[in-house]
Amino acid sequence: MMSPVPTRVATCPLFPLALLFACLMFSAAVSAAPAPEKTPPSFRAVANADEAVMRIEELGGIVRRSGDDGFEVDFHHKGAAIADAHLQYLLSLKKVVVLRLKETQITDAGLVHVGKLATLKRLYLEKTAVTDAGLKHLTGLKELEYLNLYACPVGDAGVEGLKDLPKLRQLFVAETKVTHAGIARLQAAPSVQIVPDPARDRQRAQAALDTAKSALATAEAPARPASCTSPPNAPCHSCPNARSPPWRPACRTAGPRAHGCWHRPNWRSRSLHWTNRPYPAD
Repeated sequence: MMSPVPTRVATCPLFPLALLFACLMFSAAVSAAPAPEKTPPSFRAVANADEAVMRIEELGGIVRRSGDDGFEVDFHHKGAAIADAHLQYLLSLKKVVVLRLKETQITDAGLVHVGKLATLKRLYLEKTAVTDAGLKHLTGLKELEYLNLYACPVGDAGVEGLKDLPKLRQLFVAETKVTHAGIARLQAAPSVQIVPDPARDRQRAQAALDTAKSALATAEAPARPASCTSPPNAPCHSCPNARSPPWRPACRTAGPRAHGCWHRPNWRSRSLHWTNRPYPAD
């Protein structure tokens, strides 16, 4: 009886590499998946400023001390989750001078609480959902000096009421619905700097264009010899005889005895003859 022939299982030498590649692709897909949005906790009443600071930090915000016992509150850092109602925590702080709400979920309802911060000087609302209706709540901020509305859905009607703020110095309305006409009306108060400023931008663009044209003309102009003594705007004609001074175009109009003009000998009359032409080459 013949013994059975052992069978050999075929194995692929690239199988471990394929398995490793599949694991790496799976890990990359999992890491690239969007993380679920963080649901902020509900607003809870606080008894004092210390408790308010603790609640703000729980939401991902940062509270820093400023000069004269003031506070700077930042909610624009990554991971901060804040709703309109959470801005009530700011009312428990004694003196809020700076508030940053960039790219948060704040709406017009949140500006109701912001409008009660009478000591606020700088307010950052970039890329939020505030509209013209919400800006009406900011007209009572008499200490406000800086307001950033970049990429907010606000227009001429909303910013019109901001020109009555007595201490406002800088207003950013780029990427909004504010028109050139609305900016011109805001500029009736010369103390307010509006960004963008179409008139100033045109002046700067024209100045830059003039500078570029001047530089191009200078670069394309022929090189002036080092020995040239002609005026900068006059054509330069170097004398072919290195021992004689260069020709000066001014001699033609200023007369033969003008400063810088020279003479050459007239060999026929054996006298000196004034001229505005260079010596012939040796």
